[in-house]
Amino acid sequence: MKKYIKYIFVSILFFLIADIIIGFVSYSKLKSPDIYFFGEINKAIADTSQIFILGSSRAECHYNSKELQLLSGKSVFNAGAGGYGVFYSYAILKERLKLNLPQIVVLDVEPTIMFDIKQFGILTRLQPMADIYPSFNEIVKLNPDYHPFLMFFNTYKYNSTAYNIVTKVNKYDSFNSLNGTISKDQKIGYYDPYEFSSNDLKTIDNGYTKQLLYIDKIYALCQDNGIKLYFVTSPAYVDYDKDNIIKMPLRRHFKNKGYQLIDFVEDKRFDHQNLLFKDQMHLNGNGAKLFTKAFADSLVTIDEK
Repeated sequence: MKKYIKYIFVSILFFLIADIIIGFVSYSKLKSPDIYFFGEINKAIADTSQIFILGSSRAECHYNSKELQLLSGKSVFNAGAGGYGVFYSYAILKERLKLNLPQIVVLDVEPTIMFDIKQFGILTRLQPMADIYPSFNEIVKLNPDYHPFLMFFNTYKYNSTAYNIVTKVNKYDSFNSLNGTISKDQKIGYYDPYEFSSNDLKTIDNGYTKQLLYIDKIYALCQDNGIKLYFVTSPAYVDYDKDNIIKMPLRRHFKNKGYQLIDFVEDKRFDHQNLLFKDQMHLNGNGAKLFTKAFADSLVTIDEK
């Protein structure tokens, strides 16, 4: 019996030592700007550019920061992150504002991302930043699967850091110019409300509502700091939500709050222009260059009003 107790004690001790080592190494590495994804977070927060772009993969791939800098005469940083939406954008912006205020914030609002219940699950991947940035600690707690007790263990907290620590990245910012074009014969996916159960729709609606609240928080951050904020929905190859089912809650909320949305989804310069798109939802490099010019022109038009 004593032998088993000793074995259990040694195993626990070994685990605790390993847990401490993992925490020490991970915490120090996560502060570096040279590691993939987490490094991009650090660079975005430390950025001092005048125009700061936020959003999901469509922000990442559609806003050519160097082109926009030439067109606007202002320094630009693209902090878009594939798969992540409003929660991530809020945390990045709030932490950056503690260090430096941009003149302009652009939030690319994508209704399909807001309708995606995975927006909560992927917050688990941001847990390693919770000890470094308070705003990330705030958003990871939004995940229904968040376990505060397990956060005491570094093996749990830093379980998504291994790949990110060993992979280097040397990009200026997150802008990702995509190659290739969508075929005119490509099967188009449209939103189908009948593919979801009533419970699914209830969960999705709850998630959508919480994301709208964080849009309000982003708006408040910009208002309180005297920053111009532009909400934009960038182009799609076709209108994926032709019945306006997933766009409607966003439009209703914006109308109630008095927010303006610059919407390029049905813009004829991009609608069904397959040579400008990599896939149904993402512009390729040529499309991004054209959109960046169209977006810059729209900012001039809005500011002249």
